[in-house]
Amino acid sequence: KLLSNELLMTGGKIELFGHHYKSSNEVKKRIGFLIERPKFYENLTAYQNLKYLAKLRGLTHTNRLDEVLKLVGLYEVKKHKVETFSIGMKQRLGIAQAMLHHPDCLILDEPTNGLDVEGIANIRHLILKLNKEYGVTILISSHILSELKMVAERFIFIRDGRLIHDIT
Repeated sequence: KLLSNELLMTGGKIELFGHHYKSSNEVKKRIGFLIERPKFYENLTAYQNLKYLAKLRGLTHTNRLDEVLKLVGLYEVKKHKVETFSIGMKQRLGIAQAMLHHPDCLILDEPTNGLDVEGIANIRHLILKLNKEYGVTILISSHILSELKMVAERFIFIRDGRLIHDIT
């Protein structure tokens, strides 16, 4: 939440890619975020939502929209309004949104929260694909350790802002 500016940092420092996070816009451009439940314009299609966000971010390559929709398995429903999507489909659209600018690192906050078994499996498959095939580093915040064991190589436990365990 600190990295996404959802919380203000009151002390300490964050270093990513060899730069202090707070002072480097270049670092921020290398990160994609999915914070819990993504928000969309429900009356717009998946494609229209991504196109609008891309425009806000100054991204002009509209072919990237189709790329990320294919990547998350929503290309076939890109012309459907988001209001018709399941929670799992919205989560995948949120990941597409986070991947628009080709980030090196993707931060997912509770990506499987509230999903059914199929939705969890879809997100798990997508996480593995992004990491293995596209080389994206993925940081996941979750309370479902059994699910994390299926996708993670390293576990870091944080309590009250302090690292308490680091297991590889």
